[in-house]
Amino acid sequence: MVKDAPQKTENHLFKKIAKSTGGITLLLTGIKVLGYAEKKVLAYYFGAGYQVDAYVVGFQLTKAFWEFARGLLSPSYLPTLIEQRAAAGEAKSWEFTSTVFNLMALVFIGIVALGLIFTPHIISLVAPGFAGERFQVAVGLTRLMLTGAAFFAIAIVTGLTLNSYKRFMLAVTDDVVFKVSGFLGLVLLARYIGIYGLGWGIVVGSWLAPFIHLIGLRKLLPFYKPIINLKLPPVRKMFRLMAPLVVGITCAESRRLIDNFFASTLIIGSVSALEFGYRLIDFAYMALAEPLAVVVLPYFSSMAIEKYHAQMTDTLMTTLRTVMLMFTPMGVCLFMLRVPVVSLLFGGGKFDERATQLTVAALTYYAFGLVSFAVEVILTRFYFSLSDTTTPAITEVLTITTHVGIIYALIGTLAHGSMALAFTLSKTVKVLVLYGL
Repeated sequence: MVKDAPQKTENHLFKKIAKSTGGITLLLTGIKVLGYAEKKVLAYYFGAGYQVDAYVVGFQLTKAFWEFARGLLSPSYLPTLIEQRAAAGEAKSWEFTSTVFNLMALVFIGIVALGLIFTPHIISLVAPGFAGERFQVAVGLTRLMLTGAAFFAIAIVTGLTLNSYKRFMLAVTDDVVFKVSGFLGLVLLARYIGIYGLGWGIVVGSWLAPFIHLIGLRKLLPFYKPIINLKLPPVRKMFRLMAPLVVGITCAESRRLIDNFFASTLIIGSVSALEFGYRLIDFAYMALAEPLAVVVLPYFSSMAIEKYHAQMTDTLMTTLRTVMLMFTPMGVCLFMLRVPVVSLLFGGGKFDERATQLTVAALTYYAFGLVSFAVEVILTRFYFSLSDTTTPAITEVLTITTHVGIIYALIGTLAHGSMALAFTLSKTVKVLVLYGL
């Protein structure tokens, strides 16, 4: 039987979502402002040169590892944990949490070890156009940043556990520590060890991130057990949900690597220009749409468990309308003002007119997709709350196929702009399919 929550409860829910989203938005906006400052300093010191190209490729490889872990665990671990706690209580739910934490720690450490061994081969695969010093710097930076990757991946598990208790602000402190540390490393060390200063800042932030979460979970840590029990029913359910996610996340995270693959064969600065252009889009939707998506997932999951289907639909539609009203004018303004925005935010030092034009070319096509990028993160969370990981995975296969096809068709005409346009068009197709279903 489908139950409908009372109107009073529904209004209270929207207020709680808005309050939590507002707090996270302020925090993430601060992070994004700091991220912009980091990119400004990076552009000033290194322009759109080979060192930034090398850093972008290395960082994207490391970030792909993190995002793969986050994308795998958020839709499978978080809803399952909320369901297990509601059904079996706190102590039993922590048997599940302990198993996931211990198992993921072992898996992450193993993957990082393999990455450190095969770094040169991986760089050759994802950036075949890199040679000489650009290749050597990319290998060195990637190995350096990978040493912190396992710690940050563990912070994803602890952060999702905090989200299950709706302690959203504490859960995003790992991003604060990570970003502050990276910025300090760049500012304080760049003049001495070059681009490696940023790398060391990222590593230190990665080491610290999970410990911040554990301080917040300290009252619950007595429930933790050093066990890995793969026979637990919630563990089995999590693995069932993960199976299609592996395909979908592999496609999603390979997009940036695919872009770097093609851009590395173009003129020097193409990889950097895509990164600078994308960061302007990322600033907008990650600081506003992503916090909203983080908050609504636990609420959607709770409503799904209670079978408040009408309330889920109403909450989804209200959220989508809000996102579209916010992001449509933002996308239009960013497109219209793309040249002065890039000049104002990145111009100066070694970021010359050439670097400006390369970045503007990428931003031109990214701006058209701002609404689609924001809507997608909300729609996918809705499916995940229903324990449906298959539909988003299938649509992600369609997305990456469309993305690569557009690049092949337009790279000769638009150069690195073809990657930005491919991202916009493929994400728009995905949103239309998800909404239609």
